[in-house]
Amino acid sequence: MTSNLEFRRKYFVDYLISGGGIIILLLFVGKLYYLNEINLTLSYDESYYWDWSRKLDFGYYSKPPMVAWLIYLSTKIFGNTENAIRLPALLSITFFTSISYVLVCKYLGFSLARLVLATVSFTPIFFIYSFVMTIDPPLVFFWSLSFYYFVSFVYSPSLLFSILLGITIGLGLLTKQTMFIFYLLTLMYFFVFDRSQLRSKYFLIILILPLFILSPNIFWNIKNNLIMFQHTAEHFTRTTPDIKYLLTFYLGLFILYGPLFVLLFFVYGIKFLNVIIYKVKSSDLTFYKSNPKIGFIFYSFYFSFIPLLVFLSISLFKKFNLNWIMPFFITSFYWVIPFCFQHSLHRVLIYLNLFIIVLLAFLIIFLVRNPDAIEIKGSKPVKLALSKFIGWRELADSVNKHRENFIPIITNHREVASSLAFYLKDHPEICVLREKNQVTNQYHLWYDCNTLVNKEVIYVQKGQGQPGFMRDIRMLDEVKIELNGKSKIYQIWRGTFTGLK
Repeated sequence: MTSNLEFRRKYFVDYLISGGGIIILLLFVGKLYYLNEINLTLSYDESYYWDWSRKLDFGYYSKPPMVAWLIYLSTKIFGNTENAIRLPALLSITFFTSISYVLVCKYLGFSLARLVLATVSFTPIFFIYSFVMTIDPPLVFFWSLSFYYFVSFVYSPSLLFSILLGITIGLGLLTKQTMFIFYLLTLMYFFVFDRSQLRSKYFLIILILPLFILSPNIFWNIKNNLIMFQHTAEHFTRTTPDIKYLLTFYLGLFILYGPLFVLLFFVYGIKFLNVIIYKVKSSDLTFYKSNPKIGFIFYSFYFSFIPLLVFLSISLFKKFNLNWIMPFFITSFYWVIPFCFQHSLHRVLIYLNLFIIVLLAFLIIFLVRNPDAIEIKGSKPVKLALSKFIGWRELADSVNKHRENFIPIITNHREVASSLAFYLKDHPEICVLREKNQVTNQYHLWYDCNTLVNKEVIYVQKGQGQPGFMRDIRMLDEVKIELNGKSKIYQIWRGTFTGLK
């Protein structure tokens, strides 16, 4: 029986004044401590987004602007440090876990909510993204918050909830293109399952407000030849997957999202999908409305299993990244775990899955601090997996040693440009060569290297070989970063830039 204290809970924060709220706080403090102790160089993606934050805009080459805005706010408060750049990621994942806990508390009870909280907190991909600032942690936050207001609206349609839902979807659209799927799923829900709302002003708000919030980014893209949309479309022109890719992708799927959880996700997902298909065929489109718990499970399923099936089908023909499907797992915990609790064996499997992912989380913590700990036949797989993070301080130290009088810097890769921009002592603006007149990164939109023709420059090259677009040239240094038995090699040249032909 529900206690009087639990019955009186009304507001979001009321649910956090509980054991679950204490767990969330302890996890945040523990992760914050680890963030301070991790001593991990920024990946070139993180420094790339930090460089965006120095030139605030409504859009960038490959992504909407939210990641740059959040990094700007954090670094303005805490300075240009690695921790300040990564703090929005930790906050985003913490807010996501809080939303998950509160939602399950409200509709399924506190005991299930604590298990959901523990599972989402230690699921490897969400755990990792607590410490790495990319576009994905903010997307996880806005997706989960949008779902919170979606559920609030369908149970209690009101002007306030329609506005909040529209705003959060709009902010999600400013975070990553994947949020369009949430927007389309929301509209499809009303067209298929709740047509009575189509004539209401609330539906118009939900329809229009997200696009209004996104409109500055749309205008930015129009001014820049729809460059972001072109970049997005290129993802779907990737080559056909081979067996090695498929094995790696699906093995990674089970590891990053919890091995036993993913298995149960598919088992119960197929069963529940068959129930829904049967209900739709029998014209019973309101079966889930008879009970708030069933309704909540249905909404959670609708925003996870169905879109994931579509994406996994496409993954058989086009190469995908595992983080692309992450949003579809956000609400999956809200229906898989309740279904598992109806079956004693599957309940044991869910607890066993939790035990496994907690071990994986501690293993991740250890290996990030000790990437050389695992060696297999002379290979160091952890170090290779962390290659995006390794070597940038050493490269910047070498450039700093040979650079004086703020001489301009040119490079041939955006990863080098962003990393040097952050780790060089004066945070310079760095030009990236634009070959064959193609725009392939944000630096090509910002800088034209031809403005440096006939000027003395330092050229930082990824790879080896004397550049043919400089005269009076001399090599200053060669930096080798050892990885997994191989080396990343960078050469530092100085001379007069003659321009690309």
